[in-house]
Amino acid sequence: MTALRTSLWYSSRIVSSVSNCARPSFHQPGNKVIALSPSIEHREMSSVVDKVSSATSSAVEAVTSRLTPMHPLARSGFDLSGASGLYDRARPSYPTEAIEAILTAPTARTNGKKSKLSIVELGSGTGIATRALLAQSNDRIAKLVAVEPSTGMRQGWETAIAPVRQTLHDVELKTVDGAFENINAGHDNDIVLVAQAWHWTRDFSKAIAEISSTLRPGGVFALMWNLEDRDAASWVAGLRDHYEQYENDTPQYRRMLWREPTYAAPALKDFDHLQPLAFSRELPTTIEGVTDRLLSKSYISVLGEPERTKLIDSCRKVVESSPDRKWLDEEKGIFAYPYKTDLLLFRKK
Repeated sequence: MTALRTSLWYSSRIVSSVSNCARPSFHQPGNKVIALSPSIEHREMSSVVDKVSSATSSAVEAVTSRLTPMHPLARSGFDLSGASGLYDRARPSYPTEAIEAILTAPTARTNGKKSKLSIVELGSGTGIATRALLAQSNDRIAKLVAVEPSTGMRQGWETAIAPVRQTLHDVELKTVDGAFENINAGHDNDIVLVAQAWHWTRDFSKAIAEISSTLRPGGVFALMWNLEDRDAASWVAGLRDHYEQYENDTPQYRRMLWREPTYAAPALKDFDHLQPLAFSRELPTTIEGVTDRLLSKSYISVLGEPERTKLIDSCRKVVESSPDRKWLDEEKGIFAYPYKTDLLLFRKK
């Protein structure tokens, strides 16, 4: 345990070094619904980890192996970054159209009674999607259970949701320890949502079977990802070319490693496949906001300080030298960051 505490102390130094980047809050003007491209891409979940000695790493692995199953890299970073605020600051929310598509996808219950929605959110992180759902609830949600294996992320969720609790007294909100393969949230739910996390699944067949068991007939399983849109601006393409070479073997959404095992899972036969959707939008950002977003990526956080600093400097130059930045307020250094959001919906038969 001494080695584990030492590991977490060293890792926390990175958290504090990247947690103070200022940036304007994301909002969602000008969302546009488009057809989903076959080249559906990925979105990275963020982690904050540091290099430690082999002995310390072994101690961490020995302890975390007894916790809720989770990808090792995700476990290493999320327990720290969830509480640090970096992930929550760096990542945008989701288009209102995507959230509305999720909320309206379940069919009516067979008993004919109109009832409010019971939602399970898997890999809920710090509650970015949770808040988006609640903001558009319009008194349609009765219960939302956020299932998250990372202690740090659950702490971040509680912090972020605390103000919301004060305004939504009639909605049951809670976060619990659990994973895609071990939900424990009942068997009569209307929606199971996984936002920005499905690519971290360890056992897709088991996870989908668990999700099917969690949903009522007519309930909906939703997968959603945000991703910087490289086709919308040359500087975004150049930026991604710079940092994606560091992905190594991490199961990033863009790499589509999740797709085959998802569609091959036996329990997916329990679902009808609804029309995939994609949404394009532009979000306000600054150079600091772009840097913050870069630092929130798991595979960037594990780089040594010299290499990480060099990468950040080169990425800043890509953005600053680009002739096609769309200025929203040039005097304040605010420009448009193009994003796309991919949404897959499956309705239980």
